[in-house]
Amino acid sequence: KLVGKFSFSGKGVGVSEGFFVMGSDQGNTDERPERNIYISEFLIDEKEVSKEEYADCVDAGICNFPLEGEGLVWGVDGKDSFPINGVSWFDARNYCQFVKKRLPSGA
Repeated sequence: KLVGKFSFSGKGVGVSEGFFVMGSDQGNTDERPERNIYISEFLIDEKEVSKEEYADCVDAGICNFPLEGEGLVWGVDGKDSFPINGVSWFDARNYCQFVKKRLPSGA
């Protein structure tokens, strides 16, 4: 499958290189200043990780159990195809390593 300059197999989307505006001059202190950031081209998964996909990482003993509760999908029947939530950044990273990928970096 070819997307822009990208050739790959699987379910991903190619993002072209270029500049984007990051931050805000009117936002919170940690968002300032507004600035132009250059990013190189990259591939990113087309869909979020599902509860069912994340469960494979938990079953393998690599990822921790996500949080449970109101608005969270872990422990809720019928939500296997829903995007996983209630996971830490560390477990998101662990999941990515489990499937031989990585988290996107901050610009």
